[in-house]
Amino acid sequence: MSLDSIIVEKAVEGLMNKIKIPHNIEWQSCSEYLLLKELALCLLSSNIKYEVALLYIDEFVGKNYFQKAIHNDLTEEKIWSSLKNPVFLKGKWVKYRFPKLKSNQLFQIITKIYGSGLSIKEILSITKSSVKMRDLLINLCPGIGYKQASMFLRNIGYGYDLAIVDTHLIDYLKLVEVLPISTKVTNKSIYIKVENLYFEYAFYKQYNINKLDLAIWNVMRLYKSKCLLK
Repeated sequence: MSLDSIIVEKAVEGLMNKIKIPHNIEWQSCSEYLLLKELALCLLSSNIKYEVALLYIDEFVGKNYFQKAIHNDLTEEKIWSSLKNPVFLKGKWVKYRFPKLKSNQLFQIITKIYGSGLSIKEILSITKSSVKMRDLLINLCPGIGYKQASMFLRNIGYGYDLAIVDTHLIDYLKLVEVLPISTKVTNKSIYIKVENLYFEYAFYKQYNINKLDLAIWNVMRLYKSKCLLK
């Protein structure tokens, strides 16, 4: 292993010791409003900076979009009208990259769920298997892939036997020589393979799986920013 990989791995270990995971996150006790808000955040943060997506979610909250969506009183045009406007982040105005696409996908999700007289909580009750639920959400929700579905289920406390395989986790696994440098996640089978290798790595290192990906996400963002400054 290179010096960089040793330093980054130690940084991840150190950060895991400082991370506190809430023990009271249970999707069964979450309101429908909070479940929809979290699902929308996972959708909007796909290929977008998380901080940017979060600002748009805050706008949706301020305009009462989620309550309106639950009662079938939200149009695609209203979603698009918010996403097309820039938000202020770290001293500058930032535009959302895919306003039309994401407004359409979010509206489709809302229509499929609430237009059918269902709720997210009812859908989550269909199975106790997080793997099966992930596949169900991917099939039901346009724009939700394996990473976004895993993130959603993890964030609401549905289960921790899923990995959020994003660019930071992939780059970390390459850095610590768990994955070949050429690895690209382009389909389900590769995603599952990377997910399994990630869990094997965590088990071998005896890392807390509930904290590991969050530690990797934070450390790799800092590591990459410093590399860019060199």
